[in-house]
Amino acid sequence: MQIVLKKLTKKFNKQIIFSNLDFVFEANQSYAITGYNGSGKSTLIQIIYNYNTFSNGEINYYLNNNLIEENTQTHMAFASPYLELPEELTLQEVIDFHFNIKSTRSELDLNQLITESNLFEHKHKLIKNFSSGMKQRAKLILAFATQCNLLLLDEPCSNFDEAGIIWYKKCIQIINNKCTIIVASNQLYEYEFCENVLDITNFK
Repeated sequence: MQIVLKKLTKKFNKQIIFSNLDFVFEANQSYAITGYNGSGKSTLIQIIYNYNTFSNGEINYYLNNNLIEENTQTHMAFASPYLELPEELTLQEVIDFHFNIKSTRSELDLNQLITESNLFEHKHKLIKNFSSGMKQRAKLILAFATQCNLLLLDEPCSNFDEAGIIWYKKCIQIINNKCTIIVASNQLYEYEFCENVLDITNFK
């Protein structure tokens, strides 16, 4: 998927988060959105996902050079620390529900993904009993295993230990260049695979 930003501007009240942002995310390439805390990284990735709104400008999505005008989210997968999972469901129930709607990615075996994330033995535990790191791994499982044209990751290794970071990097290696990947992060280990970097602070 290709995403084209034209003069994109975001304001909160009178505060300008970023302005006149012109940028093209090309299909099947990987991008990092960087910048200091509060610079607008998460805001931009939320706007791309249609989880947030922009103030001025234009954003367009293209698939095989065709403009996508409706249901853009059906082509995307998104993971972030602030998105909530259903607390009263088990991990297995969340996975079953998600993939009743979404298709699984052929490059990844879902059961192997769960096992290597160290969550296999917790499949029947309620999400509300998961630690913050376990919840983040569950969100990444859903995002990584979803067949999509655009993968959006906001601070993907939040609350991860070293084993979690190694697992994340292994998954990224498998799906890199299979879809467009955008990572919002200040941590090099989260985006060191990215071919391109967009520093959001250049558009203040």
